[in-house]
Amino acid sequence: MYDPFASDVSTKQGRGTLPDWLEYGYLTRNYTRSISRTVKYAYNDLPLSQVAQGLRLTNDYNKYLNRSANWQNIWNSKAKAKGYTYKNFIQPRNYDLKFNFTNYDFMSCGGCYWGSNVYKNKPVEYGFLPVFDIAKLIQLMGGETHIHSANNNLYAFYGKEIVNVGNEPSIIVPFLLNCINQQWRSVELVRYIMRNNFHSGVKGLPGNPYGGALQAWVIFNMIGISGSKWHHNIPHYIAVFSKFEAKIGKRCDFPNCDKELILWRIFMFSQ
Repeated sequence: MYDPFASDVSTKQGRGTLPDWLEYGYLTRNYTRSISRTVKYAYNDLPLSQVAQGLRLTNDYNKYLNRSANWQNIWNSKAKAKGYTYKNFIQPRNYDLKFNFTNYDFMSCGGCYWGSNVYKNKPVEYGFLPVFDIAKLIQLMGGETHIHSANNNLYAFYGKEIVNVGNEPSIIVPFLLNCINQQWRSVELVRYIMRNNFHSGVKGLPGNPYGGALQAWVIFNMIGISGSKWHHNIPHYIAVFSKFEAKIGKRCDFPNCDKELILWRIFMFSQ
């Protein structure tokens, strides 16, 4: 919890890797999960900066805002993965600022657990996580063409099955194509993921639900919204949905366009 009036808000009990984080702006391999923790710490420092801004604590706002850009410190613009046409990946970095290539594969998470470079997801997936600075992400990935190619290769629908759709870092990835004016490709991916990875039976979720995150992802997309503060237009999956309105004591139906079940309509109609 962020508390500007407490003296211990930046202690190792919350982040056990503070020596590297504060001195280098990234975690070296001296700590496990150095890649995933560097990206996630940066991700978490952005909302801290927003809280500080709301409290009018200018110094804290600037400090955490600057730290939220630390994910860029492990971005190797010259890195290439064998068998792929695009480059630019996140990579472990040493104390001397040199990138570490030892036993490292951009397309593998190794043991994928506590003692690995990344936790659960592959490095290429974590590279898509800093969506709070999408302009910088597109730039570091080499432009819209490269982010398009990289996104395509993540899913069997277009390329190879690299992504793990059951983990949080990949939940937002399909919607990034909206940011390069390919909204319809986002819809195709969402439809593909839902049809091939989710169902209503036993083990109907592709992974750990994380307190309802995967269920919420499905519901938001079925009713035509992406579940973020940005409104990525996703054509709805269902014709009508309803909810119970406690204020008026009855159930309300919300019509969505025509009254047919819509499965593969991928373009939005606007007036």
